[in-house]
Amino acid sequence: MFNLFKSEKPSLGLVYFEQVSPSGAKMTARLRAAGMEVAPAGRESKEATAADSEWAFELSHPQHGKATVLFKKGGPPAIGFLEFSQALTNEERQAAVGAVEAALVMVPAERKHVLRDRKRLLGFMRALMGDDGVLAVDLASGMPWSPAALDDELAHDADLDPEALYVFHAVQEAEDAESAPVTWLHTHGLAELGGFDFDILRPNELVVQRANDPLRALAFAMLEGKISESTASFPLIIPEGAVRLVPAAEFMREASPEDRALRGMGPETTDAHNENRAVVCEPAGKGLLRSGKPEPSRLLSKDLDDGSMLAFTTAGTELMAERARGTVGVFRRLMEEFADLGVNPLVKLGFETSQAGSNEHLWFLVHPEGAEGSAAPEGSAGPGTVDCTLINEPFDVAGMQEGLRASQSLDRLTDWTIITPAGWITPRTQLAARQLRSLPPEARAELAALVRENKE
Repeated sequence: MFNLFKSEKPSLGLVYFEQVSPSGAKMTARLRAAGMEVAPAGRESKEATAADSEWAFELSHPQHGKATVLFKKGGPPAIGFLEFSQALTNEERQAAVGAVEAALVMVPAERKHVLRDRKRLLGFMRALMGDDGVLAVDLASGMPWSPAALDDELAHDADLDPEALYVFHAVQEAEDAESAPVTWLHTHGLAELGGFDFDILRPNELVVQRANDPLRALAFAMLEGKISESTASFPLIIPEGAVRLVPAAEFMREASPEDRALRGMGPETTDAHNENRAVVCEPAGKGLLRSGKPEPSRLLSKDLDDGSMLAFTTAGTELMAERARGTVGVFRRLMEEFADLGVNPLVKLGFETSQAGSNEHLWFLVHPEGAEGSAAPEGSAGPGTVDCTLINEPFDVAGMQEGLRASQSLDRLTDWTIITPAGWITPRTQLAARQLRSLPPEARAELAALVRENKE
């Protein structure tokens, strides 16, 4: 189903430290304290390229398997992975911005599955970081991880989420102005899986804020082989929200000069921004396409209708559901951790419709134990259920209507989110949680008081 997840390629990563890499002796002690078996890497090892390194080790761990780690000077500075990344808090970015030396981590594909082997890479990188590591980078995707982000991911046993296999960069109209609109939203990392990456030009503010959603829908369709770089029409948004995919090189030859300028390069550029990449465009027969010129999708440049929703593939929905169910414990802990900030915890549950084999996925507001509001349903919600209220009107689910409060089974869970003053926390990202944790106690108390005042 997701053949591109199958891989025998080793996973590679870099671990950056505050100033210089710890000595070999210090690193040996650190790794053994983390439960690793540590042995010197053979100097003849071609894979380890250990001959000119300052230190190199072969590692073995009962959970993470085997890896090779080494350090030698001259690696790429961390700033290159930070410039456009949306995955870190400002504090995490500042802690890593000056890092210039890094240790290399190589993890063989023991599981032959990208989501599992890349998670093993994260485990080794976190052990290597100790308390003076400031950044870890998955080299295939370019995804930067702070120590706290790694702790969040490694706190549960769910497979790595596909969103961690790629990054998206948001390029602004004016690089020196934080408030300047984003003109070019694009991914990196999907081509490294054997697929292709995506460009969204002139995205509206909501698309930028929730970029993971449309990009994830496109990524799932690509990973399943349902779209190619030249797909003429794909229903990205339901209802009536089709887009066309145009190879980037073709777009740079045939689009208008104004549209080409959004990507900041010439038509002859041959790099990762023009190869194995598609631009999300208007479907054929609309706009400038009548004259044969591709035009960036206007669907993603305007506000979406309230009734519209992204079209995730069935297999993509199932994969999201697996991740959501594997992180239910995280959801409950976060809901409790930020209860003082009046957060809105939501779960998405799947229900059968009148059409055989069809499910409709509905959002419910979860009521924490003891929360005020209408009376809870009879019987307390057990560990496999939640007390919740349906917040949208179903299209085709018998016996369900908006406002219904009931105890629902988490066996139906396909997604969850917690809406906080800092943004949305989901099974895929806890960035907003880390932003809230970074607040000084007095600032958090003020925020909690403001939330209570607004609710009153």
